[in-house]
Amino acid sequence: MKTTKLQVLGITCDNCANTIVNAMAELGAAASVDLASSEVVVRHGEGQPSLAAETMVEAIYEAFKPKSKAVTVSVIEAG
Repeated sequence: MKTTKLQVLGITCDNCANTIVNAMAELGAAASVDLASSEVVVRHGEGQPSLAAETMVEAIYEAFKPKSKAVTVSVIEAG
């Protein structure tokens, strides 16, 4: 299993965290969100091909589009 760390600036509540968790679940990955640090840890690759960090970043942007919420996503560590 691989782990990728992302920073998602602009997330402020549990609803934001759930949006990210659901977006990663749609990709077949599991995510945990730390609102205090704005860090997201994504676990992926077990039982399926690993995800590219760019795929995760794009999925998060797409998940927040309907909410009209501006977030900034950057890769801290790709695994």
